[in-house]
Amino acid sequence: MTDAVHLQPRGLRTRIQSRIGGWLASEAAASRRERRARRQRGSAAPTIHYFHQVDDPYSFLAAQRLNDLAEAYAVEVAPHLAPPPAPAYLGDAKRHPGWALADARDVAPFYGVEPPGPAPTDPDAAATAQARLAGLPLHEFSAAALEHGRRVWNGSPANGVPVETPDDVLAASAALRRKLGHYGGAMFWYDGAWYWGLDRLAVLEDRLRAEGLARDADTPLVAPEPTPETVTGAAGVTLEVFPSLRSPYTAVSFPAIRALVRRTGVDVVWRPVMPMMMRGVAAPRPKQLWIISDAARAGRRRGVTIGRWVDPFGEPVARALSLWQPIHAAGRGEAFLAAYLEAAWVEGHDVTRDAGLLEVVRRVGLDPSEFAPLVGGGASAGVLESNLDAMLGAGLWGVPSFRVSGGDAPPLACWGQDRLWRIETEIARRARALQT
Repeated sequence: MTDAVHLQPRGLRTRIQSRIGGWLASEAAASRRERRARRQRGSAAPTIHYFHQVDDPYSFLAAQRLNDLAEAYAVEVAPHLAPPPAPAYLGDAKRHPGWALADARDVAPFYGVEPPGPAPTDPDAAATAQARLAGLPLHEFSAAALEHGRRVWNGSPANGVPVETPDDVLAASAALRRKLGHYGGAMFWYDGAWYWGLDRLAVLEDRLRAEGLARDADTPLVAPEPTPETVTGAAGVTLEVFPSLRSPYTAVSFPAIRALVRRTGVDVVWRPVMPMMMRGVAAPRPKQLWIISDAARAGRRRGVTIGRWVDPFGEPVARALSLWQPIHAAGRGEAFLAAYLEAAWVEGHDVTRDAGLLEVVRRVGLDPSEFAPLVGGGASAGVLESNLDAMLGAGLWGVPSFRVSGGDAPPLACWGQDRLWRIETEIARRARALQT
Protein backbone atom coordinates (compact mmCIF):
# COMPACT_ATOMS: atom_id res chain seq x y z
CA MET A 1 0.00 0.00 0.00
CA THR A 2 1.09 3.56 -0.67
CA ASP A 3 1.72 6.24 1.91
CA ALA A 4 -1.46 7.86 3.22
CA VAL A 5 0.13 10.61 5.30
CA HIS A 6 -0.76 13.40 2.89
CA LEU A 7 -4.39 12.44 2.39
CA GLN A 8 -7.03 14.50 4.15
CA PRO A 9 -9.42 12.90 6.65
CA ARG A 10 -12.75 11.93 5.21
CA GLY A 11 -15.99 13.72 6.00
CA LEU A 12 -18.47 11.95 8.25
CA ARG A 13 -20.85 11.06 5.42
CA THR A 14 -18.02 9.68 3.31
CA ARG A 15 -16.72 7.63 6.25
CA ILE A 16 -20.15 6.14 6.91
CA GLN A 17 -20.73 5.30 3.25
CA SER A 18 -17.24 3.86 3.00
CA ARG A 19 -17.77 1.63 6.01
CA ILE A 20 -21.10 0.33 4.69
CA GLY A 21 -19.69 -0.18 1.19
CA GLY A 22 -16.68 -1.98 2.56
CA TRP A 23 -18.91 -4.38 4.47
CA LEU A 24 -21.06 -5.12 1.41
CA ALA A 25 -17.93 -5.93 -0.59
CA SER A 26 -16.25 -7.98 2.11
CA GLU A 27 -15.62 -11.70 2.18
CA ALA A 28 -17.10 -11.70 5.68
CA ALA A 29 -20.42 -10.42 4.34
CA ALA A 30 -20.42 -13.03 1.57
CA SER A 31 -19.68 -15.79 4.08
CA ARG A 32 -22.45 -14.55 6.34
CA ARG A 33 -24.98 -14.72 3.49
CA GLU A 34 -23.88 -18.26 2.69
CA ARG A 35 -24.12 -19.39 6.33
CA ARG A 36 -27.59 -17.90 6.65
CA ALA A 37 -28.76 -19.71 3.51
CA ARG A 38 -27.37 -23.03 4.78
CA ARG A 39 -29.19 -22.57 8.09
CA GLN A 40 -32.43 -21.84 6.27
CA ARG A 41 -31.97 -24.92 4.08
CA GLY A 42 -31.59 -27.11 7.13
CA SER A 43 -31.45 -30.81 6.35
CA ALA A 44 -32.71 -30.42 2.77
CA ALA A 45 -30.42 -31.51 -0.05
CA PRO A 46 -28.00 -28.88 -1.40
CA THR A 47 -29.74 -27.31 -4.39
CA ILE A 48 -28.59 -25.09 -7.23
CA HIS A 49 -31.42 -22.98 -8.59
CA TYR A 50 -30.97 -22.10 -12.26
CA PHE A 51 -33.06 -19.36 -13.90
CA HIS A 52 -33.48 -19.85 -17.65
CA GLN A 53 -34.65 -17.08 -19.98
CA VAL A 54 -35.55 -18.54 -23.36
CA ASP A 55 -34.70 -15.42 -25.36
CA ASP A 56 -31.38 -14.82 -23.57
CA PRO A 57 -28.33 -16.10 -25.51
CA TYR A 58 -26.35 -16.70 -22.31
CA SER A 59 -29.13 -18.96 -21.04
CA PHE A 60 -28.83 -20.94 -24.27
CA LEU A 61 -25.17 -21.56 -23.43
CA ALA A 62 -25.65 -22.24 -19.72
CA ALA A 63 -28.46 -24.76 -20.17
CA GLN A 64 -26.11 -27.03 -22.11
CA ARG A 65 -24.07 -27.67 -18.97
CA LEU A 66 -26.88 -28.37 -16.48
CA ASN A 67 -26.75 -32.16 -16.70
CA ASP A 68 -22.95 -32.11 -16.51
CA LEU A 69 -23.18 -30.02 -13.35
CA ALA A 70 -25.61 -32.43 -11.71
CA GLU A 71 -23.45 -35.42 -12.66
CA ALA A 72 -20.23 -33.88 -11.34
CA TYR A 73 -21.52 -32.73 -7.95
CA ALA A 74 -23.71 -34.18 -5.21
CA VAL A 75 -26.31 -31.45 -5.53
CA GLU A 76 -29.75 -31.08 -6.99
CA VAL A 77 -30.12 -28.70 -9.92
CA ALA A 78 -33.54 -27.09 -10.14
CA PRO A 79 -34.29 -25.27 -13.41
CA HIS A 80 -36.79 -22.41 -13.40
CA LEU A 81 -38.19 -20.46 -16.33
CA ALA A 82 -37.57 -16.77 -15.88
CA PRO A 83 -39.11 -13.72 -17.53
CA PRO A 84 -36.71 -11.15 -18.97
CA PRO A 85 -35.53 -8.36 -16.69
CA ALA A 86 -37.04 -4.90 -16.91
CA PRO A 87 -35.25 -2.63 -19.42
CA ALA A 88 -33.71 -0.60 -16.58
CA TYR A 89 -31.63 -3.65 -15.63
CA LEU A 90 -30.11 -4.02 -19.10
CA GLY A 91 -27.93 -0.93 -18.98
CA ASP A 92 -28.43 0.10 -22.60
CA ALA A 93 -31.66 -1.60 -23.64
CA LYS A 94 -31.12 -0.74 -27.32
CA ARG A 95 -27.59 -2.09 -27.58
CA HIS A 96 -27.94 -5.00 -25.16
CA PRO A 97 -29.68 -7.59 -27.40
CA GLY A 98 -27.22 -7.25 -30.29
CA TRP A 99 -24.17 -7.19 -28.06
CA ALA A 100 -25.29 -10.15 -25.93
CA LEU A 101 -25.96 -12.31 -28.98
CA ALA A 102 -22.65 -11.42 -30.63
CA ASP A 103 -20.73 -12.02 -27.40
CA ALA A 104 -22.42 -15.35 -26.68
CA ARG A 105 -21.73 -16.53 -30.22
CA ASP A 106 -18.11 -15.46 -29.89
CA VAL A 107 -17.30 -17.21 -26.60
CA ALA A 108 -19.35 -20.40 -27.10
CA PRO A 109 -16.62 -22.34 -28.98
CA PHE A 110 -14.12 -21.61 -26.20
CA TYR A 111 -16.48 -23.22 -23.68
CA GLY A 112 -17.18 -26.19 -25.94
CA VAL A 113 -20.89 -25.48 -26.31
CA GLU A 114 -23.14 -24.79 -29.27
CA PRO A 115 -23.58 -21.09 -30.02
CA PRO A 116 -27.00 -19.55 -30.55
CA GLY A 117 -27.98 -18.88 -34.13
CA PRO A 118 -27.45 -15.48 -35.72
CA ALA A 119 -31.07 -14.58 -36.38
CA PRO A 120 -33.30 -12.38 -34.23
CA THR A 121 -35.67 -14.28 -32.01
CA ASP A 122 -39.08 -15.24 -33.32
CA PRO A 123 -41.68 -14.21 -30.71
CA ASP A 124 -43.88 -17.24 -31.35
CA ALA A 125 -40.92 -19.63 -31.18
CA ALA A 126 -39.83 -18.06 -27.90
CA ALA A 127 -43.31 -18.33 -26.42
CA THR A 128 -43.63 -21.94 -27.52
CA ALA A 129 -40.18 -22.82 -26.17
CA GLN A 130 -41.11 -21.33 -22.84
CA ALA A 131 -44.32 -23.33 -22.67
CA ARG A 132 -42.62 -26.60 -23.66
CA LEU A 133 -39.95 -26.17 -20.97
CA ALA A 134 -42.36 -25.34 -18.17
CA GLY A 135 -42.28 -27.97 -15.44
CA LEU A 136 -39.73 -30.28 -17.08
CA PRO A 137 -37.43 -32.17 -14.71
CA LEU A 138 -33.71 -31.58 -15.05
CA HIS A 139 -32.95 -34.73 -17.05
CA GLU A 140 -35.31 -33.48 -19.78
CA PHE A 141 -34.84 -29.74 -19.39
CA SER A 142 -31.31 -29.35 -20.75
CA ALA A 143 -31.94 -31.22 -24.00
CA ALA A 144 -35.29 -29.52 -24.47
CA ALA A 145 -33.76 -26.09 -23.86
CA LEU A 146 -31.20 -26.81 -26.57
CA GLU A 147 -33.82 -28.13 -29.01
CA HIS A 148 -36.25 -25.26 -28.58
CA GLY A 149 -33.46 -22.74 -28.25
CA ARG A 150 -32.27 -23.64 -31.73
CA ARG A 151 -35.69 -22.68 -33.07
CA VAL A 152 -35.61 -19.43 -31.15
CA TRP A 153 -32.12 -18.42 -32.27
CA ASN A 154 -32.28 -19.68 -35.84
CA GLY A 155 -35.34 -17.59 -36.54
CA SER A 156 -37.41 -20.71 -37.19
CA PRO A 157 -41.15 -20.33 -36.88
CA ALA A 158 -42.87 -22.17 -34.06
CA ASN A 159 -44.32 -25.57 -34.85
CA GLY A 160 -48.09 -25.28 -34.92
CA VAL A 161 -50.07 -22.78 -32.91
CA PRO A 162 -48.01 -20.91 -30.31
CA VAL A 163 -48.51 -22.19 -26.81
CA GLU A 164 -48.62 -19.84 -23.86
CA THR A 165 -46.83 -20.49 -20.62
CA PRO A 166 -49.15 -20.51 -17.61
CA ASP A 167 -48.83 -17.15 -15.90
CA ASP A 168 -48.38 -18.75 -12.50
CA VAL A 169 -45.22 -20.56 -13.66
CA LEU A 170 -43.41 -17.37 -14.66
CA ALA A 171 -44.79 -15.47 -11.70
CA ALA A 172 -43.54 -18.09 -9.25
CA SER A 173 -40.08 -18.16 -10.85
CA ALA A 174 -39.86 -14.38 -10.90
CA ALA A 175 -40.93 -14.20 -7.26
CA LEU A 176 -38.32 -16.77 -6.21
CA ARG A 177 -35.59 -15.00 -8.16
CA ARG A 178 -36.58 -11.66 -6.64
CA LYS A 179 -36.70 -13.14 -3.13
CA LEU A 180 -33.21 -14.57 -3.58
CA GLY A 181 -31.98 -11.19 -4.78
CA HIS A 182 -31.60 -11.10 -8.55
CA TYR A 183 -33.29 -10.08 -11.79
CA GLY A 184 -31.48 -11.68 -14.74
CA GLY A 185 -31.40 -14.81 -16.86
CA ALA A 186 -28.71 -17.52 -17.00
CA MET A 187 -28.27 -17.10 -13.25
CA PHE A 188 -27.30 -19.84 -10.79
CA TRP A 189 -28.07 -19.46 -7.08
CA TYR A 190 -26.56 -21.71 -4.47
CA ASP A 191 -26.79 -21.22 -0.70
CA GLY A 192 -26.67 -17.44 -0.55
CA ALA A 193 -24.62 -16.53 -3.62
CA TRP A 194 -25.30 -15.84 -7.30
CA TYR A 195 -23.25 -16.95 -10.31
CA TRP A 196 -23.80 -15.64 -13.84
CA GLY A 197 -23.82 -18.05 -16.76
CA LEU A 198 -20.86 -20.07 -17.89
CA ASP A 199 -18.60 -17.15 -16.98
CA ARG A 200 -19.09 -17.70 -13.25
CA LEU A 201 -19.72 -21.44 -13.24
CA ALA A 202 -16.08 -22.20 -12.39
CA VAL A 203 -16.44 -19.97 -9.31
CA LEU A 204 -19.44 -22.02 -8.22
CA GLU A 205 -17.59 -25.24 -8.95
CA ASP A 206 -14.63 -24.17 -6.83
CA ARG A 207 -17.04 -23.58 -3.96
CA LEU A 208 -18.74 -26.95 -4.42
CA ARG A 209 -15.36 -28.67 -4.39
CA ALA A 210 -14.30 -26.79 -1.28
CA GLU A 211 -17.48 -28.02 0.41
CA GLY A 212 -16.66 -31.62 -0.51
CA LEU A 213 -19.53 -32.01 -2.98
CA ALA A 214 -17.51 -33.17 -6.01
CA ARG A 215 -18.41 -36.77 -6.81
CA ASP A 216 -14.86 -37.32 -8.09
CA ALA A 217 -12.10 -34.91 -7.10
CA ASP A 218 -10.18 -35.77 -10.28
CA THR A 219 -13.01 -34.82 -12.61
CA PRO A 220 -12.22 -31.64 -14.60
CA LEU A 221 -14.35 -28.57 -14.10
CA VAL A 222 -17.57 -28.54 -16.08
CA ALA A 223 -16.95 -24.99 -17.32
CA PRO A 224 -13.38 -23.82 -16.66
CA GLU A 225 -12.47 -20.32 -17.74
CA PRO A 226 -10.81 -20.69 -21.15
CA THR A 227 -7.02 -20.56 -21.10
CA PRO A 228 -5.87 -17.62 -23.21
CA GLU A 229 -3.47 -17.91 -26.07
CA THR A 230 -0.64 -15.46 -25.59
CA VAL A 231 2.23 -13.90 -27.44
CA THR A 232 5.11 -11.52 -26.84
CA GLY A 233 6.03 -8.62 -29.07
CA ALA A 234 2.54 -7.96 -30.47
CA ALA A 235 3.69 -4.97 -32.49
CA GLY A 236 1.10 -3.85 -35.00
CA VAL A 237 -1.81 -4.90 -32.78
CA THR A 238 -3.66 -2.17 -30.92
CA LEU A 239 -5.65 -2.56 -27.71
CA GLU A 240 -8.00 0.26 -26.77
CA VAL A 241 -9.06 0.15 -23.12
CA PHE A 242 -12.16 2.05 -21.97
CA PRO A 243 -12.03 2.23 -18.15
CA SER A 244 -14.09 4.16 -15.61
CA LEU A 245 -12.77 5.49 -12.33
CA ARG A 246 -16.09 4.64 -10.65
CA SER A 247 -16.26 1.02 -11.81
CA PRO A 248 -15.45 -1.74 -9.29
CA TYR A 249 -14.97 -4.14 -12.20
CA THR A 250 -12.36 -1.77 -13.63
CA ALA A 251 -10.69 -1.46 -10.24
CA VAL A 252 -10.33 -5.20 -9.61
CA SER A 253 -9.11 -5.98 -13.13
CA PHE A 254 -6.81 -3.02 -13.77
CA PRO A 255 -3.64 -4.73 -12.48
CA ALA A 256 -4.42 -7.71 -14.73
CA ILE A 257 -5.04 -5.42 -17.70
CA ARG A 258 -1.68 -3.74 -17.16
CA ALA A 259 0.01 -7.13 -16.83
CA LEU A 260 -1.59 -8.28 -20.10
CA VAL A 261 -0.24 -5.19 -21.85
CA ARG A 262 3.27 -5.82 -20.52
CA ARG A 263 3.14 -9.53 -21.28
CA THR A 264 2.01 -9.21 -24.89
CA GLY A 265 3.71 -5.97 -25.89
CA VAL A 266 0.48 -4.80 -27.54
CA ASP A 267 0.16 -1.13 -28.47
CA VAL A 268 -2.23 0.17 -25.82
CA VAL A 269 -4.45 3.25 -25.94
CA TRP A 270 -6.08 4.24 -22.65
CA ARG A 271 -9.49 5.83 -23.29
CA PRO A 272 -11.27 6.61 -19.99
CA VAL A 273 -14.98 7.44 -20.02
CA MET A 274 -17.47 8.94 -17.63
CA PRO A 275 -19.29 6.45 -15.35
CA MET A 276 -22.42 4.83 -16.76
CA MET A 277 -24.83 6.38 -14.27
CA MET A 278 -23.45 9.83 -15.13
CA ARG A 279 -24.34 9.09 -18.76
CA GLY A 280 -27.97 8.32 -17.98
CA VAL A 281 -27.53 4.53 -17.82
CA ALA A 282 -29.88 3.17 -15.16
CA ALA A 283 -28.77 0.83 -12.38
CA PRO A 284 -31.57 -0.13 -9.96
CA ARG A 285 -30.51 -0.97 -6.43
CA PRO A 286 -30.63 -4.80 -6.84
CA LYS A 287 -28.27 -4.45 -9.79
CA GLN A 288 -25.93 -2.19 -7.82
CA LEU A 289 -25.79 -4.71 -4.97
CA TRP A 290 -25.07 -7.54 -7.40
CA ILE A 291 -22.32 -5.55 -9.11
CA ILE A 292 -20.43 -4.72 -5.93
CA SER A 293 -20.66 -8.25 -4.52
CA ASP A 294 -19.73 -9.90 -7.82
CA ALA A 295 -16.88 -7.46 -8.49
CA ALA A 296 -15.54 -7.92 -4.97
CA ARG A 297 -15.55 -11.70 -5.40
CA ALA A 298 -13.80 -11.37 -8.77
CA GLY A 299 -11.26 -9.12 -7.12
CA ARG A 300 -10.50 -11.62 -4.37
CA ARG A 301 -9.87 -14.25 -7.03
CA ARG A 302 -7.44 -11.85 -8.71
CA GLY A 303 -5.74 -10.90 -5.46
CA VAL A 304 -7.29 -7.42 -5.37
CA THR A 305 -9.41 -6.75 -2.28
CA ILE A 306 -12.02 -4.01 -2.41
CA GLY A 307 -11.74 -2.22 0.92
CA ARG A 308 -13.85 0.50 2.49
CA TRP A 309 -14.23 2.07 -0.90
CA VAL A 310 -15.09 5.69 -1.53
CA ASP A 311 -17.64 6.43 -4.26
CA PRO A 312 -16.48 9.37 -6.42
CA PHE A 313 -19.86 9.63 -8.19
CA GLY A 314 -20.76 13.00 -9.65
CA GLU A 315 -18.53 16.04 -9.45
CA PRO A 316 -15.54 14.25 -7.85
CA VAL A 317 -15.04 11.85 -10.74
CA ALA A 318 -15.68 14.63 -13.25
CA ARG A 319 -12.97 16.71 -11.58
CA ALA A 320 -10.61 13.74 -11.61
CA LEU A 321 -11.16 13.13 -15.31
CA SER A 322 -10.68 16.83 -16.03
CA LEU A 323 -7.00 16.15 -15.35
CA TRP A 324 -6.79 13.20 -17.72
CA GLN A 325 -5.45 14.94 -20.80
CA PRO A 326 -2.78 17.02 -19.00
CA ILE A 327 -1.61 14.00 -17.01
CA HIS A 328 -1.66 11.79 -20.10
CA ALA A 329 0.37 14.41 -21.98
CA ALA A 330 2.91 14.26 -19.14
CA GLY A 331 3.30 10.53 -19.76
CA ARG A 332 1.60 9.42 -16.53
CA GLY A 333 -1.90 8.58 -17.75
CA GLU A 334 -1.80 4.84 -17.08
CA ALA A 335 -0.19 5.36 -13.69
CA PHE A 336 -2.83 7.94 -12.77
CA LEU A 337 -5.68 5.55 -13.59
CA ALA A 338 -4.04 2.80 -11.53
CA ALA A 339 -3.31 5.05 -8.55
CA TYR A 340 -6.79 6.56 -8.49
CA LEU A 341 -8.52 3.19 -8.67
CA GLU A 342 -6.34 1.82 -5.89
CA ALA A 343 -6.88 4.86 -3.69
CA ALA A 344 -10.67 4.87 -4.12
CA TRP A 345 -11.49 1.17 -4.22
CA VAL A 346 -8.73 -0.68 -2.39
CA GLU A 347 -7.45 1.80 0.18
CA GLY A 348 -10.67 3.76 0.67
CA HIS A 349 -9.02 7.19 0.68
CA ASP A 350 -11.20 10.25 0.19
CA VAL A 351 -10.76 11.05 -3.48
CA THR A 352 -14.01 13.03 -3.38
CA ARG A 353 -11.99 16.03 -2.16
CA ASP A 354 -9.49 17.90 -4.26
CA ALA A 355 -6.82 17.26 -1.63
CA GLY A 356 -7.26 13.52 -2.12
CA LEU A 357 -7.27 13.88 -5.90
CA LEU A 358 -4.07 15.91 -5.86
CA GLU A 359 -2.46 13.33 -3.60
CA VAL A 360 -3.08 10.80 -6.36
CA VAL A 361 -1.32 13.21 -8.71
CA ARG A 362 1.63 13.30 -6.31
CA ARG A 363 1.73 9.52 -6.14
CA VAL A 364 2.38 9.25 -9.86
CA GLY A 365 5.39 11.52 -9.63
CA LEU A 366 3.83 14.83 -10.67
CA ASP A 367 3.74 18.16 -8.85
CA PRO A 368 0.22 18.74 -7.45
CA SER A 369 0.73 22.50 -7.48
CA GLU A 370 1.05 22.42 -11.27
CA PHE A 371 -2.20 20.51 -11.71
CA ALA A 372 -4.37 22.11 -9.02
CA PRO A 373 -5.35 25.05 -11.28
CA LEU A 374 -6.46 22.57 -13.96
CA VAL A 375 -8.96 20.70 -11.75
CA GLY A 376 -12.46 21.18 -13.13
CA GLY A 377 -11.22 22.72 -16.36
CA GLY A 378 -12.13 21.71 -19.88
CA ALA A 379 -8.79 20.40 -21.10
CA SER A 380 -10.06 16.80 -21.26
CA ALA A 381 -13.65 17.35 -22.39
CA GLY A 382 -13.10 16.70 -26.09
CA VAL A 383 -11.02 13.58 -25.50
CA LEU A 384 -13.55 12.11 -23.06
CA GLU A 385 -16.38 12.73 -25.52
CA SER A 386 -14.39 11.11 -28.32
CA ASN A 387 -13.67 8.10 -26.10
CA LEU A 388 -17.35 7.67 -25.29
CA ASP A 389 -18.36 8.00 -28.95
CA ALA A 390 -15.84 5.33 -29.90
CA MET A 391 -17.07 2.94 -27.23
CA LEU A 392 -20.74 3.42 -28.09
CA GLY A 393 -19.92 3.14 -31.77
CA ALA A 394 -18.45 -0.30 -31.09
CA GLY A 395 -21.81 -1.37 -29.63
CA LEU A 396 -20.60 -1.18 -26.03
CA TRP A 397 -21.65 0.90 -23.06
CA GLY A 398 -20.23 -0.80 -19.96
CA VAL A 399 -16.77 -0.76 -18.46
CA PRO A 400 -14.12 -1.87 -18.70
CA SER A 401 -14.54 -2.24 -22.45
CA PHE A 402 -11.91 -3.27 -24.96
CA ARG A 403 -11.31 -3.10 -28.69
CA VAL A 404 -8.55 -5.01 -30.47
CA SER A 405 -7.49 -4.09 -34.00
CA GLY A 406 -4.62 -4.80 -36.36
CA GLY A 407 -4.29 -6.95 -39.44
CA ASP A 408 -7.01 -7.70 -41.96
CA ALA A 409 -9.73 -8.88 -39.57
CA PRO A 410 -12.40 -6.46 -38.35
CA PRO A 411 -11.83 -5.10 -34.84
CA LEU A 412 -13.02 -7.23 -31.93
CA ALA A 413 -14.87 -5.29 -29.24
CA CYS A 414 -16.10 -6.70 -25.95
CA TRP A 415 -16.51 -5.65 -22.37
CA GLY A 416 -16.09 -7.01 -18.89
CA GLN A 417 -13.23 -8.06 -16.63
CA ASP A 418 -14.19 -11.64 -17.44
CA ARG A 419 -13.19 -11.16 -21.09
CA LEU A 420 -9.48 -10.60 -20.53
CA TRP A 421 -8.75 -14.16 -21.65
CA ARG A 422 -10.60 -13.42 -24.91
CA ILE A 423 -8.74 -10.16 -25.42
CA GLU A 424 -5.36 -11.81 -24.92
CA THR A 425 -6.27 -14.61 -27.31
CA GLU A 426 -7.32 -12.09 -29.94
CA ILE A 427 -4.08 -10.15 -29.54
CA ALA A 428 -2.07 -13.36 -29.94
CA ARG A 429 -3.96 -14.46 -33.05
CA ARG A 430 -3.60 -11.10 -34.75
CA ALA A 431 0.08 -10.85 -33.86
CA ARG A 432 0.79 -14.28 -35.31
CA ALA A 433 -1.16 -13.43 -38.46
CA LEU A 434 0.90 -10.28 -38.94
CA GLN A 435 4.12 -12.26 -38.55
CA THR A 436 3.28 -14.79 -41.29
